[in-house]
Amino acid sequence: MLIRSTEALQAVRDDWDALAARHGSPLLEHDWQMACAAALHDERDLHVVAVRDNGRLVAAAPLAVDRRRRRLALLGAAALYEPSGCLFASDAAADALALELIRCRQPSVFERVPHDGPFVHAVRRNAGGRAITIDRPAGSSNVVEVRGSWADFLAGLSSRTRRGLERQRAALAAAAGAVDVTVDTPSPDAVAGVLERLARIEATGWKGRRGSSLADRADLRGFFLAYGERAAGRGRLRVSTLMAGSTAVAMELAVVAHRRIWGLKLAYVEALAAHGPGLQLVHTSIQAAFEQGLEGYEFLGSSEAWQDRWHPERRDHGVLALYPVSVRGLVRAAADLRSSLVRRLAGAAGVQR
Repeated sequence: MLIRSTEALQAVRDDWDALAARHGSPLLEHDWQMACAAALHDERDLHVVAVRDNGRLVAAAPLAVDRRRRRLALLGAAALYEPSGCLFASDAAADALALELIRCRQPSVFERVPHDGPFVHAVRRNAGGRAITIDRPAGSSNVVEVRGSWADFLAGLSSRTRRGLERQRAALAAAAGAVDVTVDTPSPDAVAGVLERLARIEATGWKGRRGSSLADRADLRGFFLAYGERAAGRGRLRVSTLMAGSTAVAMELAVVAHRRIWGLKLAYVEALAAHGPGLQLVHTSIQAAFEQGLEGYEFLGSSEAWQDRWHPERRDHGVLALYPVSVRGLVRAAADLRSSLVRRLAGAAGVQR
């Protein structure tokens, strides 16, 4: 079964989310995929491969045509570089999906999928002489798992980290006014205003200078608006704002799903960077995960050194490339290996968020 329109993708919402629940990530759910399809891809390029068994959706690969690279790729992968993957109800369903992908006879690249996971194994098992597969590590993301109490977790941090955060908070208060954190769960119609405030803060930093902030990227604004409205409609959207005096100096956009906080976007006023406003906000969000009895805080994006102060655990991701044994497939494989893909196949670090 091939889904080639947003209308057809919308029609499988309930079945999709029933299947996605097995994987425990909002980034694989229907809301995320619809937002990607609507904001980041031309509808003509949708190429979602779905497998049904006795009428029940048992596997799906959310793909679209990447016209520039002339291959299939996961929805939103190039623009967002977030952990992603394919859905399947069992190993047998993963095998069935792998066979469907191989029968498509189109070069396909799956970025930020679980490294050496069941989907990768299924594609390897079924490729046979019909397709060439290349898979390598491709960066990791970090997660702080909730174990024990917040007091115990805090005690386990280095004294340097604890004292540093305390000093920075005091210095921020001295420089800009009393420090406070507000946490909101906005309604769908408030999401546009939230994104406007976040974009203004983000534009003060290096992303603003480079032209990659939300203020400069209509595609990313469209995605976060579409996804934010859907998440807000389900009561999942979490917006944390660090106030210093009367000024918002940092904002975090997150969702609470599957008993975890997933940090989607973090921005802070660069002029106050020495006082760690972004660090203060993340620290507060991790504390919230403990105090609300959740299971973890997911950093998303790519793992970065500044996150190490909270002793996170690593989620390893990989990239899997699938090429049909044909002239077209071999030409595409050679072109990919000469271009940027080779750096990802060699385990290059991901982009900064």
